[in-house]
Amino acid sequence: MSLESIGKSIGSIVDERLSSPLVSGFVISWSIINWKFLVILFSDNSVSETFEMATGLYKTTRDWWGWNVALPFAVSLAYVYLLPLLSRPVHRQWRENQQQVEDDRMEAAKVERISADVSHALRVENFDFRMKVRALDAERADAVTAKELAEANAAAADRELDVEKKRAGEARRMYIDMASARDSAVIDGKRALHTILDTVRISEQLLDVLTLSPQEKSSHVSPVEWEVLKHLWRSGIVSQEDFGVWNLRALAPTLKSELPTDGKRLAVSLEQLSVDQEMELEDRGFMAAGEDRKVWRLTDKGEAVFRELKRFDALLNIRGGEGLKQRLENVRSRAAEELLDSIAVGRKVDE
Repeated sequence: MSLESIGKSIGSIVDERLSSPLVSGFVISWSIINWKFLVILFSDNSVSETFEMATGLYKTTRDWWGWNVALPFAVSLAYVYLLPLLSRPVHRQWRENQQQVEDDRMEAAKVERISADVSHALRVENFDFRMKVRALDAERADAVTAKELAEANAAAADRELDVEKKRAGEARRMYIDMASARDSAVIDGKRALHTILDTVRISEQLLDVLTLSPQEKSSHVSPVEWEVLKHLWRSGIVSQEDFGVWNLRALAPTLKSELPTDGKRLAVSLEQLSVDQEMELEDRGFMAAGEDRKVWRLTDKGEAVFRELKRFDALLNIRGGEGLKQRLENVRSRAAEELLDSIAVGRKVDE
């Protein structure tokens, strides 16, 4: 048997003995009762002093047996047998106390749970109450808004009615003004037509005057011509500011609506037109019918205008009388404009 096995055997025996309540109780009680001996034993004194002090602890053999055997053994027996008897009621009381504490805790938890449920119910009821109050406030606000909206719609309807009344009044006034303007235009058109007819008649008289004699033709302005021109000025056909060279640039705007519709042709002398003037005439609705760009397509009313212009062309071809020629050019331009204006007025009246 080796030393290791002997040590293990002794260790197991010691563990077994020390695990016994009686042995462990004896060792613990002896250590507590003889604490002075342990202090002397582990002190820094010499061996002789230690033995002397240890021997002095126990005066007699009875003391030695009493302190080292009897008293520790009695304490260990009390620890093994009496302590359980005493600890049993103590443990029972402790368990009762613990059970009471647990019951109190459970009761408190139950009360707390009930309080939490009641509190939750109160919070839910309070929330429902607030929601009902909000719903009532929203309904009241909607009612107020609907009332305000109805009042606003009524006010808007009244304003719209007033606007419609004003529009109706304005439309009535415009109709009256248009009727008055139409009547005035008819009267002005008739007057312009009579003026144009007077111009034609006066131009014929002027032709007769200019063909009286070579002496009168070569004169600058004869008294008869002057009387005729004064009549034209008094009638409003020409004015003192109308002296200038006549050209189709001034006449073209008045013929804007006179587009070719019936295919008729009328030869008009246009040798003096520039390229820009011809382009302007084409933009305004005239159409050249010949390669030499001297024949232009017109309507019947346009031909009537140019027939009147041809009368003045005959005057322009007469030799001499340059001052009268210039005046007659202005007369021709104004006569054509007045004639076309009367035609336009007649159309508006017909419409």
